[in-house]
Amino acid sequence: MIYIIVLVLVGGGLFLLMNRGSTNNDSEFTQIEVAGVTYDNEDGSSRQSIINRLNEGDNISLKKEPHNEHDENAVAVLSGKKRIGYIPKSLNKQVINLINHHRIISIVISEIFELGQDYLGIEIELELKEGSLNK
Repeated sequence: MIYIIVLVLVGGGLFLLMNRGSTNNDSEFTQIEVAGVTYDNEDGSSRQSIINRLNEGDNISLKKEPHNEHDENAVAVLSGKKRIGYIPKSLNKQVINLINHHRIISIVISEIFELGQDYLGIEIELELKEGSLNK
């Protein structure tokens, strides 16, 4: 198994992209730390409360938000219908490309971790069709 690790420095935060080649060569994996997990949603629901009820291995979905007032390329990370954060701005165009070309096989929570003293962070793993990271 081959690991390719890329660290991306964005707005004071360090994001990890990791390509873990699959043993069956049918898929690739990349991990992304979710941004915006400390904010509340527009309906007042706490993203931290939602994350606190999640487990590693839970399925997650992505939703493009072309009408987002802060970023027309925003990609929300959802648990059910509740937003738990966003794909980092530095990666959202790449993720939109994966979505548009149907390259994503599955998305799961790969890690829930302490983010500072009072918050939880979350990392998701995207399983991609083989060759998706090279396009």
